[in-house]
Amino acid sequence: MTRTSRMLCSLSAALLLLGSGAAMAGTEADPEITDQGDDANYLSRLDPDPQTPQFTTPALDLLKVWFSTRYTVEKDRDAAGAVTRVRYVPDALVASIQTAGPKRAMYAGGYLLGYVVVARAQDGCGLQLFADLDPETGAPDSAQVSGCGPAIDLDLANVTFAGNTMMMTVPLTVAPFLGPGVPIQPGSATDPTSARAHFLGNMAADVAIGGRTFVVGSDVPEDVDCLNTPQHAACAG
Repeated sequence: MTRTSRMLCSLSAALLLLGSGAAMAGTEADPEITDQGDDANYLSRLDPDPQTPQFTTPALDLLKVWFSTRYTVEKDRDAAGAVTRVRYVPDALVASIQTAGPKRAMYAGGYLLGYVVVARAQDGCGLQLFADLDPETGAPDSAQVSGCGPAIDLDLANVTFAGNTMMMTVPLTVAPFLGPGVPIQPGSATDPTSARAHFLGNMAADVAIGGRTFVVGSDVPEDVDCLNTPQHAACAG
C-alpha cells in the first residue's frame, strides 16, 4: 500500500458540500463538526455494507472537529519605550480532531490511522487537511494541506496529540490562502459511498456529517489601543 493510499484509508472527517450557519469560533465543548459515537464500523475495506460492522476500535470512532487560530502578541512602543498598541497577530490555523479512544498504530484488517478534513475556503476552493501515522511507531508519518493551490507538506512537528485529540497546526506563512478572514466551510457527505469515492477510492472508517463555518482569526482578541486605554493589563511592560 502506498503512502498516498494508506494515508486516507481509515479515519476521515468528510465534509464535501457547502455548509451553513453562523461563523463563530469552535471549542472542544462547542465544535464546528460533531459525529455520533459508536459508528466507526460501518465502512470496511473488506465489506462496505453499512449493515455489517467490522471494527469497533475507539481510535477509529470520530466524535468532533473544531478549529482555532494560533496567534502571537506584538507590542508597539513609542520613543520612550512605552507600549502604544498591543496587536494579536494570527499565525496558524489549528484543526483538532477528537476520537473516542487514543491513537493506535495499526488495526486488524489492514487499517492504518489517518485523519482527513475536507471543506471549502476562500472563493469556494476545495480545502483538504490530512495527516497519517507510521504503522509501526504510531508517530506522525506525513501531513499536508492542499486544495487551495498546490499541496503543501507540513513539518511533522505540527502534528501533535493530547489524549484522544489530534491537533494539526498549519502555519499561515506556508498556506497564505488560510489567512485572517478566510471562512472554512464544512459541508456534509451525502452518503458513505460518495464520501468513500471522494478519497481516491479508499475506505473511511468514520465520516462526519455537516458542520458550522469557522472564520480564521475570529477567535483572536482585538488589538488594544494603549493610548486610549492605558490602564488595560495588556499595555503593561
